[in-house]
Amino acid sequence: MDSTLRAAFREDGFPDLLKSLRPQQKEYRELVEALDDYREILRGGGWPTVPAGKALHRGDRGERVAALRERLRVTGDLDAPADAKPVYDDEVARAVARFQVRHGLEPDSGVGRATLSALNVPVETRILQVELNLDRYRWLPAEFEKRYLLVNIPDFHLRAYDDDREVFEQRVIVGDEYQNATPVFADSMTYLVFRPEWNVPSSILVNEMLPKLREDIYDLAAHGFEVVDTQADSVVRDPSSIDWDDVDSGELSYRVRQRPGENNSLGLVKFMFPNRFNIYLHDTPSRKLFDRPVRTLSHGCVRVEDPVQLADFVLDGQEGWDEGKVREAMEDSKAKRSRMVSLEHPVPVYLLYLTAFVRDGELHIRNDPYGKDRRAMRRLGKPALDEPPICEELDRLLGG
Repeated sequence: MDSTLRAAFREDGFPDLLKSLRPQQKEYRELVEALDDYREILRGGGWPTVPAGKALHRGDRGERVAALRERLRVTGDLDAPADAKPVYDDEVARAVARFQVRHGLEPDSGVGRATLSALNVPVETRILQVELNLDRYRWLPAEFEKRYLLVNIPDFHLRAYDDDREVFEQRVIVGDEYQNATPVFADSMTYLVFRPEWNVPSSILVNEMLPKLREDIYDLAAHGFEVVDTQADSVVRDPSSIDWDDVDSGELSYRVRQRPGENNSLGLVKFMFPNRFNIYLHDTPSRKLFDRPVRTLSHGCVRVEDPVQLADFVLDGQEGWDEGKVREAMEDSKAKRSRMVSLEHPVPVYLLYLTAFVRDGELHIRNDPYGKDRRAMRRLGKPALDEPPICEELDRLLGG
């Protein structure tokens, strides 16, 4: 690569070569344009801070509303003259809701604590955030496959694409921000398992289940679990007969698994793309959790809002499968075993960490649940108003 750059640098066709090395995704180009817009805002002095105070709502007036109006006007959320009266009218309420949608907030049209905090992030910080996400795009494939799934962890959404067209989106639950963060990687989904068993990972058994079992406050059988004696390789008929205080958590002699069914922690189907992280997509019986705005609630795997829709998508075109057959396989309570179905056409799955991206022509910003942006920004200086001339920068890097 170094020799290629050195040779190209000395030829007239260098700009064309450099252009070909850039990410080709439409989303990347759109984010570059958004970066230009925010650099222009910085050149103009940035945006004003909305002073702290009580929540703002329709009908409010005064200096804080004037600052809010100007803040929204600078980023194009509010289409109104700069000298308009400082009134929180319906137009401002719609602009606030638009801002909230762009920042992954509940669009209630009011300026509470979370919205105020997002409004007052300096433009310099947003520029650095966009630059970081542009770099993340550079690590993606130059072109995606025709059909694929994309999970954006900070956005808590999954999107399905077919022939460069978004087919559907749905909410997801991802890993919590401490020991169970969902990793960033890509792989191909190769099979599904309907009515899966859940083999409880040893970390969950030791750290979460065992303390409850020792205090006798957890009934395994009532939750559909069974215990396997690993030495005898047989199911323990009565788990309550085990003295959990004597169980060595460092060298477990038991495994715990949950039988298939509606209450299984994996729900009624799991979507497998074998990987070294042991991460997969799956259904869940805890449906109310999808209503939470921040959904870092799993042990690392990704729980999907609509497993029927997802299964129908990945099985599309496979003989003998349609939405009705998917529901039938999921709801077959008479099935004694899990059912594995291989995909004739594996589906690429991308798990990404994008806190800045463009949707429908608008820049969207998301919070940084795993602190990746914060750690990276500590190592960066102030954002530049302009990129250095390409040839000059490469000449410096190559020692010319």
